[in-house]
Amino acid sequence: MWTTWGIDASVTPYTDHFPRADIHELITPDLLHQLIKGTFKDHLVTWVEQYLHTVHSKANAQRIMDDIDHQIAAVPAFPGLCRFPEGRNFKQWTGNNLKALMKVCLTEMKCTDPGPKLTMHPSSDMVRCFAASTHDTPTLTAMQAALDCFHQYRTIFETARIRTDGFSLPRQHALEHYIENIRLFGSPNGICSSITELKHICAVKEPWRCSSKNNPLLQIFTINQRLGKLAAARAYYTSHHDGMLIGSVLADALGIQPIEDEDDAFSVQSGRDEEDEVADIEGDPGEATSDVHGRILVYRSATVTFYTPSELSGDSGMHHEIIRCNPSWRNEYERFDTILVDMDPTCPGMLGMAVVRVVALIAFTHDNMCYPCALVEWFKPVGEGPDSVTGMYVVRPEVEDGQRVTTLIHLDLYHETRIPVDFHFSYLLDVFDMFYVNQYADYHSHECIF
Repeated sequence: MWTTWGIDASVTPYTDHFPRADIHELITPDLLHQLIKGTFKDHLVTWVEQYLHTVHSKANAQRIMDDIDHQIAAVPAFPGLCRFPEGRNFKQWTGNNLKALMKVCLTEMKCTDPGPKLTMHPSSDMVRCFAASTHDTPTLTAMQAALDCFHQYRTIFETARIRTDGFSLPRQHALEHYIENIRLFGSPNGICSSITELKHICAVKEPWRCSSKNNPLLQIFTINQRLGKLAAARAYYTSHHDGMLIGSVLADALGIQPIEDEDDAFSVQSGRDEEDEVADIEGDPGEATSDVHGRILVYRSATVTFYTPSELSGDSGMHHEIIRCNPSWRNEYERFDTILVDMDPTCPGMLGMAVVRVVALIAFTHDNMCYPCALVEWFKPVGEGPDSVTGMYVVRPEVEDGQRVTTLIHLDLYHETRIPVDFHFSYLLDVFDMFYVNQYADYHSHECIF
């Protein structure tokens, strides 16, 4: 029995006294090791690299892999996306690195056959669907569709003789039980092993680094005790003393007040210099700006607050992102973020939205009312639906008479070539003709785009 089935007959399993126990229900879903690290990193990433070396010569395959690294390094800065200046060649693959890499690697995968890229697409969808905090019938249907699509397209690796012995892999097989386990026990997002590993970092690794390394156990206990007291004090002062811990000490000392709209949907952060204030702006008679007098304030960033129930990152799912439009970000390069503008709330997903690049954030006062606005450059969609291979929408800069289409909006609205080795990612939105709209940046993007 040991030779054939790997079972020791002399050992009585603990399930012997539970005749109705189902071994499949006893295996807890683990998003980190079964889906992210297992299916994505250990399987797909390895298989794609082997596929390239199988269908191409050694030199050509290495050239393609280097080009993939250059494209990953050229991804522009955006809230929710991580940058990898060295491509995928970092020393230690952590869970956070893997989740961040999954968001950007799909569009950078270059293969003569679309099969490997088609396999990457449903794997990214599975991570987004399985990791959601809440589920209903439509999300479970989407999970099953992504899983079926993954099983369909992974056969390309069997055809290319990368997987000659098939796909009898425990970590991929476990994915087939996820949907039934979600129906029985709820979302697996709360039982992922990454939660305990994160706690281990906060409670053990970081305090150990702060210790003298000589008998560190007592020092680790002391650090954790003091951190707990600080957290309790912060929670007490926040709940019992209104405004005591809101904002920063620096902003309070400088007397900086954020500009907010009536619904408190966003706030414009400090970041302007004296040269950003344009004094005495007056319009010509008969034009739309004829009644606007005073100064226009220019800001480098704005904080947008919105509700996203699938990403419980704040009170009742409130989430915030920082939009940046800085010509000298960290004194190194220019950074002008892209945002989604809600054009038609009646249309679902991307059909009712447009992609724009924020060039400047400004505010002016008219009739004692502050109007926060954004100067944006527009992108227009390519085709009527998402790309058939990546599942992402493709957009290109909108141009009229050789000039980018640029307008002022109120903030309530919301060909293949190799990348040069010395290419800087801050140039990307200016030099390319088309772009992918990445719905994997965060849970909110995945929800509202599709």
